[in-house]
Amino acid sequence: MLVGMPAKGGIVSMTLKNEYQQIVARTVEYSYLNKAPELWYGYSSEKVDPSGYNWDVQKNPTIGGQIHLARNRASRRKKSIMPYVKNGHFVSIGEVQRVSTGSDFENIGSGRSKGESKRAIKALANVFCSSIIRLNAADEMTEIKGWDSTLKAVDSVNNATIITKNGNWEIDQWKGQTLRFMTGEMRGESFPIFGNTKNSIILSDPKNYQKPHSTPGLKSLSAEKKDLFSVGPGYKTPLCFTRQENLKGEWTWRKRIPVPGKYDLYIFGLNDAINTTEFLEENNNAPLDIEVWNYEKKSFDLLCKNRKYDKSDNIYAGKILPQNVSDDGDFKLRITPHQLVDTASENKKDILKNGAAKQKRRSGYAWFNYAVITPVPVNGRVNVNTAPARLLSCLPGVNVNLAKNISEGVGDNNNSLKPYKQLGDIIKVRGMTLDNFRRIANLVCVSSSAYTISVELQVNKDINSDGKISEKDGDKILASRRKRIVITGKPEADGKMNYSVVN
Repeated sequence: MLVGMPAKGGIVSMTLKNEYQQIVARTVEYSYLNKAPELWYGYSSEKVDPSGYNWDVQKNPTIGGQIHLARNRASRRKKSIMPYVKNGHFVSIGEVQRVSTGSDFENIGSGRSKGESKRAIKALANVFCSSIIRLNAADEMTEIKGWDSTLKAVDSVNNATIITKNGNWEIDQWKGQTLRFMTGEMRGESFPIFGNTKNSIILSDPKNYQKPHSTPGLKSLSAEKKDLFSVGPGYKTPLCFTRQENLKGEWTWRKRIPVPGKYDLYIFGLNDAINTTEFLEENNNAPLDIEVWNYEKKSFDLLCKNRKYDKSDNIYAGKILPQNVSDDGDFKLRITPHQLVDTASENKKDILKNGAAKQKRRSGYAWFNYAVITPVPVNGRVNVNTAPARLLSCLPGVNVNLAKNISEGVGDNNNSLKPYKQLGDIIKVRGMTLDNFRRIANLVCVSSSAYTISVELQVNKDINSDGKISEKDGDKILASRRKRIVITGKPEADGKMNYSVVN
């Protein structure tokens, strides 16, 4: 992206994409030449890295009238580092590698040698931490009342149509939006939506039928019964929503907060009704009332009233107290939306003097994606000093060889790294990349007194005895059960650990 403006200076509004591939707005001041006005003509101020800080004054602007010249020479480089714009908190300390160094197209984890990048991230990982709990609004472990969820299950597939039993959608409500698979063989693949009925999603243009193919894998549509998918905005996690004003939505998360305390609560959703111009910004998102359950008083505490999602898609709701967390670690949240629609614009008789219908400012939706509680102690991380290779290989991005090297403490030079003393030490493990570290940094530790054990048991009937459970073959899941246990340990005088079950 190139921003080219007259050299005189002023302000400019830019549109960028954040980590969800949403368009977000940024308004910044830009530089100007300290010369007489007649000498300004013919110059332009250009910002080659839209997320950076530097403005370049050019006599010959590098922007052109052709599409491929919409980027300037710097951003057209094959090896340039694309800017990263993040809204919200750092979920993993490994994300620090994407922070700009201040130079154009250079992040902390790039723009230097591999060794220098690793040393920089290692030093930061040893002094920084990211202690948050993320509570998803729509998943199988969340109890939801009032609002609807964009997470649904496949009942059947008919050519380019996904059918579910409990859609209950408005006709063409999701037209132009995205369907994303959350489980099954198509997990992580997305399809554009061409329309929908009450309980089905159409993934091909009815006027010009073509077999749909996904992004990014270019896979043909193939889904099995009970595969989970999400519709709506193309987030990697499903959202909850409502189209009804004043409809209270309640979410309960069981045994998720290990230690009751005084923490900050942030609510993340979708900003889809902000109009931004160069000099004016109108936030037309639905105002929300946010409450949390008080387990002592047996009633809700109001944290904030009539708050709106800003351009960062979040609301700081306030502080939760120990009494807002149950003895078992449960947490309950309630959100009430207001002003979902423009009453005047919905009235067909309300027209302007020139006969044009009044422009609708609001989207008609209230959204909720997830809640963040911070800073909070997090139990159940994997101890890289004690975990076997088999457990480490279950971490995202860790293959069998890397898991073996972490478990045995094999360094880049075949030297021994164990015991790991600080989190940054694992960056030196042979085969560890900065991307690997980013994905696991918030899931591991070098010492621990708490462990989380998650178990899922299934009773299956394998009809053809091929060792795989597939409903296409007539196989059945007769019963299933999930169990999550947190175990904590306290050191004794003799150096041994005394473990007990928290839940």
